[in-house]
Amino acid sequence: RENLRSTWSHAVVVPEPMHSLCTQSVLVMEYLEGEKLVDGVRSQFARLAALQGRTLEDLEREQKEKLEKGILRLETPEEAARRTRRTALLLRVLDTAANAAILLYNVTLGLLFGAKAYRRSEIPLDLGSIMRTLLEVHAHEIFVDGVFNGDPHPGNVLLLPDGRLGLIDYGQVKRLSTEHRRKYAKLILALEGGNEQEVCRLMRKELGFRTKRDRDDILFMYATFWNDYDNDRLRGGRNVQHFMEWLEEEDPIADMPDDYVLASRVSILLRGVGNAFGLQIRTTDYWAPYARRFLLEHGDE
Repeated sequence: RENLRSTWSHAVVVPEPMHSLCTQSVLVMEYLEGEKLVDGVRSQFARLAALQGRTLEDLEREQKEKLEKGILRLETPEEAARRTRRTALLLRVLDTAANAAILLYNVTLGLLFGAKAYRRSEIPLDLGSIMRTLLEVHAHEIFVDGVFNGDPHPGNVLLLPDGRLGLIDYGQVKRLSTEHRRKYAKLILALEGGNEQEVCRLMRKELGFRTKRDRDDILFMYATFWNDYDNDRLRGGRNVQHFMEWLEEEDPIADMPDDYVLASRVSILLRGVGNAFGLQIRTTDYWAPYARRFLLEHGDE
């Protein structure tokens, strides 16, 4: 909580733990007033659907069909943020124009026949910026603090009334030593550059991963899926479950060090949240700058 305050207090809030109520098995934290991220997104889309005389399920089904047919593609967080800013600007312009006419009416005929309500369009949630914040905050926790929340699923992210994100439930906190962060930072940079040979060397020699048959191509896929990205090209058209089963059949994991499992889990969970919101995320786009800075500060790049 204190680690994030100086850098991220403008964007996120971590509730204060109630030490007197906490035990080894129970974590009690300050209550934050807000709506869960996933609930907020669904509520807004439900209102949008209602304005069109449709249901949320109709919109979800239509989006899924468009994605499957290739009519609609997943956006990057940056693309989504730009689109949301353009939409917000357009809505404000339309509201201003409409409200000018309403104002004229209210100060003339409205005095006789009653005033009209001003138009206030609902501004869409900026999911691209939200995901970018979540990715960078967790990069800060991993590489700057060496202490991070290993369970950032959407139920643990709140939309606060002041526009910030509330990050709750730090029941799965992991600590990474400087040496572990150094090794993981080098892996992130190797993945960013698509350097399969270096990724495999780091996975085996420095991070301590081993597979039964020592196949570089499979180890590179494991590393990429866990820590960077997940798309049809990587999976060969398989769904995630079939892809993981195929990897295990081709070259089963023989040794997986616990030190890096939760960091990989954070990458997978955040990408999954983004995917549910129609976003295609590559973790290294957001974590590599923090990894590079860490290595520069610790004399290892």
